[in-house]
Amino acid sequence: MPQARIKRFTQSFKKVYGAPSLKTTTSAFETFKDEWKQYPGAVDVWERNIPHVEQLFDYGLAIRKVMYTTNAIESFNSSFRKVIKRSVSK
Repeated sequence: MPQARIKRFTQSFKKVYGAPSLKTTTSAFETFKDEWKQYPGAVDVWERNIPHVEQLFDYGLAIRKVMYTTNAIESFNSSFRKVIKRSVSK
């Protein structure tokens, strides 16, 4: 998948997990599946894992935002540690 298409794919799926309610998520996921049906492998991965995304809606929007932020911070810290490790070993 070309880079621009990957970006559109990601933005499209953000509408699923960033939806304000489970009902909106379900609707957004149906739209996502229709929009990206030309990539059945990618859609199938999310089809199998959507129950995990749906579980996030057991928590409020503020809690979900913290969860997403925490993952971003952990990702940044992991990348930062790799850079530090490389520069120390030189």
